[in-house]
Amino acid sequence: VYQGLLENYSPDNIGLYGCSAGATLAAQTIARLLKEQLPLPAAIGMLSGAASRWTGDSMYIVEKLYGAELVQAQLDHPYLCNADLDDPLVTPAASDEVMAQFPPSLLLASVRDFALSSVAHTHSRLVQLGVDADLHIWEGMRHAFMLIPDYEESQQAYQVIVRFFKKYMGGRD
Repeated sequence: VYQGLLENYSPDNIGLYGCSAGATLAAQTIARLLKEQLPLPAAIGMLSGAASRWTGDSMYIVEKLYGAELVQAQLDHPYLCNADLDDPLVTPAASDEVMAQFPPSLLLASVRDFALSSVAHTHSRLVQLGVDADLHIWEGMRHAFMLIPDYEESQQAYQVIVRFFKKYMGGRD
């Protein structure tokens, strides 16, 4: 799909984003594009997901808060079954070389998001490696809250997303 977009659009006019597992897939796509030596999109958005493994304190805190078995579900998830978690195509944050080449990155999460630790870790790695990265965290919201458009906080998130992509996407073609 991305190669098809490149036939008609400059990478400066392409933005890539995903929410939850889609955010992880977006980060994995950047790693794949680097491996294939394709031009990167102008910017990436990772919403309630990240380039890091879904681990850290937030999973355990949210598990206790909601009584869900989130931690074990993430560890047992078949999507990564038999995958090498140190492969940057699986976990882009496992490679400084890959992360240092990320396009400008937007990361969104909330304090009750089980992915918050991974989002925060991804942001700190990107900033440490010199990548322009913005982090926005909402109080009191749950994982992927921005998928519920009736929330005022979702409307705020949409405004942040639009401003971010307008800032980095060229509009030159």
